Amino acid sequence: MTGSEIVGRHGYDEAAAELIAQCRALAHRGLVLAAAGNASVAVGEYILLTSSGAAFAELEPAALTLVDRAGIVVSGRRPPTSELALHLAAYRRPEVSAVVHTHGRHAVALSTVVSEVPALHYYAVDLGGPVPVAPYRRFGTSELAEVTTRVLGTGNGVVMAHHGSLTVGTSLSQAAARAELLEWLCQVALLALAAGTPASLSSAELDDVGLAMRPGHRPDAPGTDGEQL
Repeated sequence: MTGSEIVGRHGYDEAAAELIAQCRALAHRGLVLAAAGNASVAVGEYILLTSSGAAFAELEPAALTLVDRAGIVVSGRRPPTSELALHLAAYRRPEVSAVVHTHGRHAVALSTVVSEVPALHYYAVDLGGPVPVAPYRRFGTSELAEVTTRVLGTGNGVVMAHHGSLTVGTSLSQAAARAELLEWLCQVALLALAAGTPASLSSAELDDVGLAMRPGHRPDAPGTDGEQL
């Protein structure tokens, strides 16, 4: 059966189109190199993923694979990404509806010199504050999936040592935006480290930003400028 027949044409086609568009955009922004990277989105009780060896920049519908929550392929001509276990582990959190894994150069470089990405800009609040760096494990292994999601915890992003980064979201657009944000924060950290010893925002300062970003918060309240992430 096709993905449209299993999930429903409207839901599947919409998810596939967005996954392709977001992956191509991430490639255009330099967050992946050739086929290095993968992404997925929940479609009802199933997960739609990029397939093994799929290049983001040239992604087509034929390069997508539909699996159930146990990772069994239910539709698609190609095997799913080698990081299937990583995606499945991330979806254990019930609020996660999309996962993006990239190999951004700044995340890889920074992962070799720090144990966390410091909160040098208040945008870090969208990722949960300082972003931890998960220990290295070989790609495609259950060990990588377990250690990465354990270090991710309840946050929205994690850097994977000598590898790349992982971001999650309640939508694919959110997970993709967080991937771009995390790569930018890694670049900022590298620049700051090259210049000296960076001063990070405190937990209290980040909490204050989080409060200011909440829906319904008055944009003209003292100490805020109403800016949104």
